[in-house]
Amino acid sequence: MEELAILGGSPVRTRDIDLDPAMAPRELELINQVIESRKLSSNDGSMNPRFEAEFSRYIGAEYGITTNAGTSALHVALAAAGVGPGDEVILPAYTFIASATSILHNNAVPVFADILPDTLCIDPVDLEKRITEKTRVIMPVHLFGHPAEMDEILDIASDHDVKVVEDCAQAHAAEYRERKVGSFGDLGCFSFQRSKNITAGEGGIVLTNDKKMADACLRMRQQGRLFGTSARPVYDSFTLGYNFRMTEMQAAMLLAQLEKLDDFTETRIRNGKKMIEELSRFDWITCPTTKPYVKNVHHVFFIRVDSEKLGMDKDKLIEAYRAEGMYASPGYEFPLNRHPIFAEGIGFGGKKCPFDCLYYGGDARYQDLRPVTEEVVRDTIWVSSGWMVHNFTDVEIGDMVRAFEKIENSAKNR
Repeated sequence: MEELAILGGSPVRTRDIDLDPAMAPRELELINQVIESRKLSSNDGSMNPRFEAEFSRYIGAEYGITTNAGTSALHVALAAAGVGPGDEVILPAYTFIASATSILHNNAVPVFADILPDTLCIDPVDLEKRITEKTRVIMPVHLFGHPAEMDEILDIASDHDVKVVEDCAQAHAAEYRERKVGSFGDLGCFSFQRSKNITAGEGGIVLTNDKKMADACLRMRQQGRLFGTSARPVYDSFTLGYNFRMTEMQAAMLLAQLEKLDDFTETRIRNGKKMIEELSRFDWITCPTTKPYVKNVHHVFFIRVDSEKLGMDKDKLIEAYRAEGMYASPGYEFPLNRHPIFAEGIGFGGKKCPFDCLYYGGDARYQDLRPVTEEVVRDTIWVSSGWMVHNFTDVEIGDMVRAFEKIENSAKNR
């Protein structure tokens, strides 16, 4: 039996896992065009409008509004949806914190619903139970590249007359019933941060089919102004806004990345299927589920671990697996309803706003258990994240299997 690396044995892998995005001459070609034009801002360059049009067309939306980050895209979209003081927005308890803090930045209150145990996306049944007269928006998150249950979510939204803002930060090219995510809700938001399925280091975009909402997003991203839509001076601000604009270099890089997104997606799907096939030999590992009516683009590949069957707890497993030269992350380490920002009502500067806002007076029920989320936090490990899912070859997947075999043999022969 091979000795575990953590106990002094040789590691399975001595080369670093490739975390970096795939780049090629096309990105450099388009960036050079920006430099040669000397038009670096989205206000006067051509790359942002081109990317907005091409990405919108790719997803199936009429309007696209680029931003400097995915978090900014969520912030802008929620504002365009009319979210403000006294409102609630329902989202899953298991997601990146920016999904929730974007709600706080609009002076509204996040309400956390439980998730489904197989896809880790929001549970429509628990979602509907949490709707109140204060609910303004439902925010489904297409977590790790697997679409949320959009038919049920849209029915609930229609029944209760609330809007839907999709968080697609991890789900570029994912599909639900042969339709791309980001085209279902009133607005859809994507991120282009360095780990995302296409990237410019940072960046985001909001998609919508509603002209009024598109204009609201434009105003929000550029200090309340709408360039080129009025004879009034460009410094006239019609609403409160921010500087959330994307640079021309980012847009140029994203145009090049978008040309390759379908190829990137095929590789992710192939690697996801291969990892599921190889890891199915371990009776203590549960791999991600892909519903038959979706395209899962595997932004993150996670496993759920039965520590009792293995005879090793999650933290020790992660430590042993990393020692073998492999990547492992505990993932989101607690349900968001237990995060101090929400559970303790820290909000802005510790003054408990917007939770104690005079317009609110509700109860987001942060103290309630979200039982599935609690289980997922306890037993889930991310074993491939971001560009690793794309960059893996059969060699890396084989190393993954060998590392788990070493750990299993050690745990069961102690």
